[in-house]
Amino acid sequence: MKKVFITLVAVFAATTLAACVGKGKGKAPPPAPVVAEEPAPAPVYK
Repeated sequence: MKKVFITLVAVFAATTLAACVGKGKGKAPPPAPVVAEEPAPAPVYK
């Protein structure tokens, strides 16, 4: 029974570590979106 418990703990630890690596922990957050103001319309000369 002890071997089964140790095996389950080892499998759980391995899957947890694999999930953390898959998430990309430690990376910088994505840059904030750049909001550009729309230019004013050009004046119309008649």
